[in-house]
Amino acid sequence: MIVQPPRRCPLALHRIAEIIQEQGIPEHAHQLVNGGPEISQGLAEKEGIAAVSLTGSTRAGKEVASRASRTLKKVLLELGGNDAQIVCADADVEKAAEAVVLGRLARGNGQICCAVKRVYVQRQVHDEFVDALVAQASKLTVGDQLDERTDVGPLIAKGSEWVAKMNVPDHTGGVILRPSQQLPEAYRVEYKLKTIDFGGKRNGTINYGGRVNGYATTGCKTQHPWGEGSDSPGWTGDASVPYCEWQDVRAGNYGYNGFHFMSIVDFANPAPRNNHFWHYRRKVLMDSFSQHPDRVGSGIGGRVCDSNTNTYYNYRDSNFNTVNMWISGMPNWNPGRGGLAGNSQWFMTSCSGGVAEQQLSSAAELQPELMPNTFYTFAIERDATGYVLEASGNFARVGQKTLRFHRPFVVNTPGPTSGRPGPRTRTGS
Repeated sequence: MIVQPPRRCPLALHRIAEIIQEQGIPEHAHQLVNGGPEISQGLAEKEGIAAVSLTGSTRAGKEVASRASRTLKKVLLELGGNDAQIVCADADVEKAAEAVVLGRLARGNGQICCAVKRVYVQRQVHDEFVDALVAQASKLTVGDQLDERTDVGPLIAKGSEWVAKMNVPDHTGGVILRPSQQLPEAYRVEYKLKTIDFGGKRNGTINYGGRVNGYATTGCKTQHPWGEGSDSPGWTGDASVPYCEWQDVRAGNYGYNGFHFMSIVDFANPAPRNNHFWHYRRKVLMDSFSQHPDRVGSGIGGRVCDSNTNTYYNYRDSNFNTVNMWISGMPNWNPGRGGLAGNSQWFMTSCSGGVAEQQLSSAAELQPELMPNTFYTFAIERDATGYVLEASGNFARVGQKTLRFHRPFVVNTPGPTSGRPGPRTRTGS
């Protein structure tokens, strides 16, 4: 038998080889060979070997099977999976949460072929399950793996340090990250955006890749369940109106594609996850608002700041991949027909000196054509007095820039709003 240990974790198989040798087995009956793919591929091809067995990735399995077929070897493959845990409405939620903690975090730090990769939870017990999962995960001890008190130790190699990947082939997809412990009074959260494929123009047009402004051309794509204004098509004050009867977002006066780069919200289990919620409950936000040319029409469509000259140019003349850095005002005390929840929106740019203004004003433009060779960094900081919104990267018209705007927790400006003192904006403290 010839055994090839994995390069990243060979020690266990080396110890097994030592134990076998100590038992006095015949010489060469059990052999150990270290190396990379060239070893496994060579063994798969070599004459005189009756069978090969591989535990590894699907890609590696295909390669070994192909090479072994040339000599009609027997092939045994245990390949990578995408193991899912399904939590039904009648499940023991505490035990289900424990299974995820043990199956993904506390046993080998999730570095096991049969570790839990995905979790599907029925809607009826979703919030209860999340609470149980967070509560159990928060009790884990991170530290030295050789210390018996440690639950979660180091990862085996760099390249496995990502926390989560989103692969949702739908325009409604998104990720909500919830900390297992209370954040400190001051913190910074950031990430790097390396690819983006949702809307805006590519090489001067919104039609690319067989799509319109990032949307597939087949099926319904509407603003459900967010009626844009009390008189918009599909909105009667009744959110149960069928999806396809709401206003189309691929064209016309309501055509646009919105993408949230980063936001802070103010409670643990936000629902419903739609624009009603976001416009009402977020504290600060960085997003993109890729309008369809039909929506811009003969107007300017808003304005974009050239941070080199501190002058605005029309959104109409941009590439529609704008970055908005803004904060919500106080809730709308007197909603219109249909009772749409919402509030005012205040935008910060270099052109305004960082002062928030209600007119739609974008701080910069991304250049998706440069990605993934270049990337953009988005960050939100919290300090003793408010939030800082930060975006950096190679922006259109201005080049490499870092844009930072601070917004106090409470800002008072003069003037009445809907019969109330205001328009005060509050981001929470």
